[in-house]
Amino acid sequence: MILRGESGSVTAGTTVLFPGILIGIAMLFDLLLLNNHRSHLQAQADLAALEAARYTTDAGTALRQARNSVRLNDAFSATPPAPGQVTLGRWEDGSFEIDGGSPLRPNAARVEVASTAKTNLTALLKRGFDKPIARQATALADERVSFALSNCLASLSLLQGALRPLLGSDLDLLCSSAALSRRTDLLLETLALDLDAPLTYGDVLDAEIGLARLWSLALGANVPVPPGTIRLGELLHLDEASRELTLGAGLPGGRVAGADLVFASLELMGRNGLDLDFSADLGPLANLPVRLTVLEPRRIVSNVEPGAPGAYAETAQIRLAVDGLDLLGLLQLDLDLRVAQASARLGPEGSICRPPGTHPAARFVPVESGLAGLEVALSAGGLTLTDEIELVATGTRSLSFSAQEVEQRVSKRVAPRIDGTAQSAAHQATDLLGQLAPDGLTSAVGGLLSGVASLATPLETLLGQVVHDFVGLAIAPASLTVLEANCTIRLVQ
Repeated sequence: MILRGESGSVTAGTTVLFPGILIGIAMLFDLLLLNNHRSHLQAQADLAALEAARYTTDAGTALRQARNSVRLNDAFSATPPAPGQVTLGRWEDGSFEIDGGSPLRPNAARVEVASTAKTNLTALLKRGFDKPIARQATALADERVSFALSNCLASLSLLQGALRPLLGSDLDLLCSSAALSRRTDLLLETLALDLDAPLTYGDVLDAEIGLARLWSLALGANVPVPPGTIRLGELLHLDEASRELTLGAGLPGGRVAGADLVFASLELMGRNGLDLDFSADLGPLANLPVRLTVLEPRRIVSNVEPGAPGAYAETAQIRLAVDGLDLLGLLQLDLDLRVAQASARLGPEGSICRPPGTHPAARFVPVESGLAGLEVALSAGGLTLTDEIELVATGTRSLSFSAQEVEQRVSKRVAPRIDGTAQSAAHQATDLLGQLAPDGLTSAVGGLLSGVASLATPLETLLGQVVHDFVGLAIAPASLTVLEANCTIRLVQ
């Protein structure tokens, strides 16, 4: 009787406790399932954010890519993100701003993914209770580009007299930009070895650097260089975030061409008061004395974000002059080409982060080049005639580079409308000869000008060719080259 009573009480207790045990086991499995569901949903949000961050310049494509990413992860079904659940904005200083009033384009994507968890307890109780869960992630697309606008051919022509004694046969190597390309961070870190322990890349840019040391690194060889120092910060542009990085941190996407460093340092010295007197080969008059004054050195851009205020490059603004050139012993010619320059701004439309396709990896707009004007003066017998000749510019246009062109460092030409420009300037200069009429002048001067008239054809030919070649020096095409482009996409929140 006692045994039966004990057996019955155990059976009754088990009957009472069994549902609770099942519910407890179901709750345990539910917790494990919910944790697994949350982890998988977070992974879906992470992947969707990383994919959307590639398309921060196109909100519609970013939404489609995020939805596709969520659909592909079907271990736990999730609702495709709605437009309000995929937002583009700026990630700066550790926070995400949808519209912070920044002039820069969006560089980050935030994605929220939602799902409904069906639990074991729901099935056990046969009730329609589903637990909604949601997860979000933010991904940053950090795009950095280095580029330069280099008038290498023009510089070789203009600066041969100044560079040939220094570089000798190595002068021709300056246009081999691929062989002379240097990583910006390694260049600055090497230069820092000669300084008093600067802490950041900006410290090196602001320090006085010996010209000999800079040229030896730029050219990969020791060459005789005039004494002097320059501040690289006046030539090489880095944004504030890059300038503040500690040496050794690295600058992804940062490169600079050695040729640009050589020419820019010469131009900087010229702007600071060192006019360069040298000779240029202008066709019929070999080794014509030319004076070049640099008004503003070229700007080299490294490791900048597309669309940033500092994402623009330019060639030097220069003044070319020939004074008192004797033509056939009859006339004196003065030429003054006031300003020549080209500029290009890296706009926000292109992106190296997007997969290769029809979308440009880098797009420059506006791209401009041109000349302000040429002043011609002809003197004979105490009479001087001058004329201002306006020279054309390209106007505003754009240049785009594909991902393949960036990888191959393809250069694209930026120049004024050269066809007819130099020829037109030559014609306008020779028209001045017709204004040097002998009427009203003394017989001596009249006799001189009669000689000029009798030699009109050879004199006009000589004058026209000199002016043509002189203008051609300055309108030689500049080359726009993307030295490197880099995209780093990572989760930040």
